[in-house]
Amino acid sequence: MAPPVSSRRLVATLSCVLALTASEAARAQGEPYKQHMDNGVRLYTDRNYAAAVVEFQAAYEARPSANPLVNIALCDKEMFHYPAAIAALITALARHGDAMDPADKAAAEQAIKEMHALLGTVTVTVQPPGATVLVDGEAVKIGEPIPLGPGTHKVTARAEGYASAEQTVRIASGGAEAVSMELTAEKGPVRIEAPDPRMTISVDNVPMGNGVWSGMLAPGQHLVKMYGSDGQAPYGMTIVVNAGVPLDVRQGVGGVPLPLVKKEEPPRRGAYVLGLGSLLFAAVHPPLFTLLGGARVDYGAAYGLRGGFQVNNTAGFDLTYEHSSIATYTNDSSSSYRIVADRIAVGLRLISPGRLARFVGNFGGGFVVDAMTFDLTSPLYAACSANVHTPCPLHGTIYGPDAFALLEAGIEVDIDHVLLDFLGEGQFQSTGNLTGPALAPMQTSIFAGKPLFNYGPAIRIGYRFW
Repeated sequence: MAPPVSSRRLVATLSCVLALTASEAARAQGEPYKQHMDNGVRLYTDRNYAAAVVEFQAAYEARPSANPLVNIALCDKEMFHYPAAIAALITALARHGDAMDPADKAAAEQAIKEMHALLGTVTVTVQPPGATVLVDGEAVKIGEPIPLGPGTHKVTARAEGYASAEQTVRIASGGAEAVSMELTAEKGPVRIEAPDPRMTISVDNVPMGNGVWSGMLAPGQHLVKMYGSDGQAPYGMTIVVNAGVPLDVRQGVGGVPLPLVKKEEPPRRGAYVLGLGSLLFAAVHPPLFTLLGGARVDYGAAYGLRGGFQVNNTAGFDLTYEHSSIATYTNDSSSSYRIVADRIAVGLRLISPGRLARFVGNFGGGFVVDAMTFDLTSPLYAACSANVHTPCPLHGTIYGPDAFALLEAGIEVDIDHVLLDFLGEGQFQSTGNLTGPALAPMQTSIFAGKPLFNYGPAIRIGYRFW
């Protein structure tokens, strides 16, 4: 049977388009428009209509005109995509009708009229609202009549958390069908709101976001945690999700609270360095300084450097160098002595738990080299000589290496790896080698064998690398 008159006219229109395309070849050599039009015609001739549509669309993008749109309409008509063919012809008439031949315009209008007569409609409604509906693989609007050509069409609906559904509908020309679909829930919609928008929300130990999270979860029991910025989970709960049932979760609402869960702190292990500063006072003096009414202590100072390694949460080991100078005067300020000391010590550092503030102590010992300088008046010089049975140095310095023990205790403040220690320091030192040439004959210590003890407040400033 011969095709309808309008269809023959539409085919004739394509022939005109092809002829026009060929006539344009002379002035369109090498242009993308010509290349896509030629390829589209070849594909149309081979009845590869879907591929031909792609080429004609590319030609239209390269040079908008009626010819590619008419060719697209012919391809869609051959594939029985009548709504698409109608849309292409309507676009050609609306945008490029002034440039079309009157006969071509009439043929296109007649073809639109005849294809409209073939169409039917289908209206789709679906639950839940917001689902996506596709007809023959193309998304459509829900609740509005959808024009379709005669035949069988596949309607598909899908939504997150629901099983997809599919129906087949038969459309006759002029008919109107209605399709209603209800999807079966496979997951439950859950909304979780943390007490603080900066808190992190996790579900089944998987971080989901900060502050508020909404999504679909499989039916059953789930673990919800809300973490603060300090690494602690101040709130946790178990929730039970039912398919298709919304669940709102907040602190104290929507689940069963769990005991407070605290994130385990990583071990404190790593190097540290400290700068040392102290005020020191001497508690023990040479006996000769008590002969003329006693000694008045003027404070001294110390400074140094300490480096070590914290091996666990409690203990660390370090090496210390400290330089100190303490001067002592008689009550009448006529005589004095000064001890300048250089100390090297190995210590055990102990710290208590605590993130910001903690107790800290250091226990150790090592060796010290003292330089003791005298400035004596004649009476004190005579007393010294009588005390040690040999003349004392009126002015001069004696040296001596000895052992000492170090004790520190106080509070440490930890501010983002910066350490501030506020301590009390004590130095216990032997004095057996603090003699010198003037005292050599009796091999007698200027302190007469008494241990030396210095004490005072101290501050340590440093940095930890763990």
